[in-house]
Amino acid sequence: LEFPGYPLTDAGEQSGFLGVTQGPNLFVSVLKSRGLRRIDPRDLPTALKSRVGTTVAMQFGEQPFALSLGVEPSPPLFRAESTALLSIEPDGVRNETTLDVERSRGSLYEIEVAVPPELKVASVGPPELVEAAAASASQAGGEAGPRILRIRLTPQARDRSSFSLKLSGRQAAAGTGDVRLGLFAPRGAATSTTTIAVSAGPDVSLEPTDDSMAQEPPDAAGPKPSA
Repeated sequence: LEFPGYPLTDAGEQSGFLGVTQGPNLFVSVLKSRGLRRIDPRDLPTALKSRVGTTVAMQFGEQPFALSLGVEPSPPLFRAESTALLSIEPDGVRNETTLDVERSRGSLYEIEVAVPPELKVASVGPPELVEAAAASASQAGGEAGPRILRIRLTPQARDRSSFSLKLSGRQAAAGTGDVRLGLFAPRGAATSTTTIAVSAGPDVSLEPTDDSMAQEPPDAAGPKPSA
């Protein structure tokens, strides 16, 4: 993007300031400049520095000048933390997941969540944060791979730096033997962590297949014997 300024004919002095405001999910950089001096955006005149999102500020003492800007897409940067409560009953598994999202850069319009084929989406909310939600077919084709749940955010959610989504799903009972428990998995986050809590009804026996991934709650082990 090239900008030569607006030279005025017969003007005795042509000095001023220039501020560059970038839109959401864009990155603007100065490739080269001539006749311009870069300054802190806080040193701009009041009319310019009051504009939200000004990332480049320049001062010039004469015109014409030369300014070349580079504009590139800048995907939003966010972190996601999931807390999944899995309730195992004889007729199936209920999945209640809270997805905490913290945005640090850009604007989030949509959140993508991978959903395994065995997990059926029951609801996505809350309604004041979720405008629409729809799951697409498996990217792997057929029923083998996960579906992608696209959650369109409301303007209220997009204006927040952090918010929480509630996802619920249902998984059919698999009978006896090893059972693979499906989880909602957010995509595109810079970092993503998941905490899982599993509970079983009185008619269900539950044992982890990998003891290294399981931890009993603090009150489950009971009091320790005294020496």
